[in-house]
Amino acid sequence: MDTTPRARWPLGLVGMLALVATVEAAFARHPLRFSDTASLSWRLSVDAVAREAKRCEVACLGDSLVKIGVVPEAIRAGSGRSSYNFAMARPRRPRRTSCSGGSWRRAAGRRP
Repeated sequence: MDTTPRARWPLGLVGMLALVATVEAAFARHPLRFSDTASLSWRLSVDAVAREAKRCEVACLGDSLVKIGVVPEAIRAGSGRSSYNFAMARPRRPRRTSCSGGSWRRAAGRRP
């Protein structure tokens, strides 16, 4: 008869991991329901950079004042250049953030 103790999985840990995975999957399936407007603005702006930055000649970057106050159609009508508003609601203020020139340059593949 084998008398060595066998290693057992901690059932409480396994149950908690299953619960966390279920809740995270529910949040991932409904991102609009569980996001605030600033987070949604960041996500949409970053997605738009990858999609639109190479096609536009004037890129509008900034915070919510630029997001609400700059109209790309007015820039296009006045200058004849294509433009897109990549501004974000509540961007962070430190030098190196996702809305800084270096990050946008890397994401868009061109100069600010």
